[in-house]
Amino acid sequence: MNTSGDDNSTTVQRPLLEATEADACNEKIIAFVNPKSGGLQGQAVLEQLRSQIGEQNVYDLLQDHGPQKGLKDNQDVKNLRIIGNSESRLLDRWKIDVEPTAHTGASNIKIPQPVFNNYLSFGADAQIALDFHEKRNASPRRYANRIFNKLAYGCISCNTFFDRRYLFGNIANYFELHVDGRNMNEDLFRFRPDAILILNIASYAAGTNPWQGDYDTLWCAHSQADDDRFREQSCSDGYLEIIGFKHFELARIRLGRRGHRMAQGSEIKLTIRRDLPMEIDGEPFLLGPCQIVITRKNQARMIITERSKAAQQIQSKRV
Repeated sequence: MNTSGDDNSTTVQRPLLEATEADACNEKIIAFVNPKSGGLQGQAVLEQLRSQIGEQNVYDLLQDHGPQKGLKDNQDVKNLRIIGNSESRLLDRWKIDVEPTAHTGASNIKIPQPVFNNYLSFGADAQIALDFHEKRNASPRRYANRIFNKLAYGCISCNTFFDRRYLFGNIANYFELHVDGRNMNEDLFRFRPDAILILNIASYAAGTNPWQGDYDTLWCAHSQADDDRFREQSCSDGYLEIIGFKHFELARIRLGRRGHRMAQGSEIKLTIRRDLPMEIDGEPFLLGPCQIVITRKNQARMIITERSKAAQQIQSKRV
């Protein structure tokens, strides 16, 4: 069983209430839960599963920093059941090295974690996530309802339309981007995005894939030649996808559209010239002027379900 923070879904082989501690004795069942997923309802799922199949069989993905502890604890167990139908894949993990600029103190460039597995983004989308995060922390009970959360998120998104930092691609003036040694300034000022996404997996924003989605011909004039410049997307090939968004595209990617493909690379360098909102694997924060270098740290083994976007992507490639 698995609770995923990306698509806010819980995948189980049988109805949750039918899983009992007796089942865990006959056929070892373990669960991985993200307690912050589903509008903070993941904590309730965590406690319910522990009462049903035993506390020792349920692993907290936040507390354990991923599934490695649970997999290692049970690597020699026979008849182990984690999810109904799943597949094991290697996942690149990326290191973030941050250095202050000459005019910035080290206290202004703290990041929540030095490694990311899923994505790093900054600009309009990170600003929306940061505003929502601060409001939810101030009133956690108010933001425990998923429908209310969606409405609140939508209202916050609308407010950023009137933020001059995210009008007409102004954030292109606030940073410099190099991908594998190539200066991306020309592309940045030609497209002038309101948000930049550095993506490792085939899932973002509740399970969408802005790299593989469809172009909207109403706004974009791209050809097949644009796609031919890039290698096949993979979470284990040592490459990251860099995607730019206009503000209005942040909503359209949920309808299966894609952002602007900018580059793929194994070494990403960012020079941030002023305070910018940033988000790393769902954790938003404000980052001061600094220099960032992103390189691959190592690989970890992950488990994906048939319902996940990553698995669907693998299956479509096989077909």
